[in-house]
Amino acid sequence: MTEFFDNIINNITLLDLAVNFEFEYLKNRKDKQSIIENFILNQKQKLIDVSQRLTPQEKILYFDKLENEFASELSISKNQMSWFKKYFFEKELTKELLMEAYPEHNGKDNFTLSMDDWYKYEQKYSLYPLFKEILNELNIFVIKIRNCEKPCTIIKVKTPLKFIELFKHPYNNEKKINELKNILKIKGYIDENNKWNGLTDIKNELATLYWLFKDEKYNIIAPGKIEPQLKTFYKEFGLIVYNEKEPKGYCSIKTISKTPGYTEIYKEFENIFSNWFDKD
Repeated sequence: MTEFFDNIINNITLLDLAVNFEFEYLKNRKDKQSIIENFILNQKQKLIDVSQRLTPQEKILYFDKLENEFASELSISKNQMSWFKKYFFEKELTKELLMEAYPEHNGKDNFTLSMDDWYKYEQKYSLYPLFKEILNELNIFVIKIRNCEKPCTIIKVKTPLKFIELFKHPYNNEKKINELKNILKIKGYIDENNKWNGLTDIKNELATLYWLFKDEKYNIIAPGKIEPQLKTFYKEFGLIVYNEKEPKGYCSIKTISKTPGYTEIYKEFENIFSNWFDKD
């Protein structure tokens, strides 16, 4: 038994997940989706690492227990309270947020909220709904590992492509990326939170910038498949690109997967980034 617990050191527990997710989220609240995706990927890798150290019998024992714990928390309804729901409530619950959510109670020393009120508060202010999203995806992954005889060779975890990784040297550094975003902000293409505004309603307006960077004249986009690169390019500015097998988003990959040519939008981007290209 001692050897078994030695094998699962650094394993995943619900408490670890809750504390670590809260820590990662608070570091950068603005990029919520990327934080969730990266956090899930890291936890999946930890699960694979644990699986590699276990015998087949130990693997079943450990992952059965983990699945039961995940399933138990996932079964909590909006009218039920759990330790983890309370944990996130206490972390996010402040007088200021309560008054923002329920201004009709402002100035009262004591008031009671119904379960429906708590649920609405939770959906808007608590990390618990996001925590349950993570549990749900990890629970599916846990079942795959438990039922797979060779998880290390069959289950692969892919790290999402990062925006900075789209660029070749010397453009793949924080200084150049920040300069790029500042240019777009000054010209009104993105807001202060780096979300796309655009100056037209044309869906491939942002893609035109990608194709400018990829043009042989500048050639600053790193080698790679166009579809994931375009999806990453759009995602950096809060836009979702979808294909036929995915839910809808801002635009389809077919709309932007070919260069638009030397359009007025292309010329404008070329003009405003001319000095950025020229810098060392």
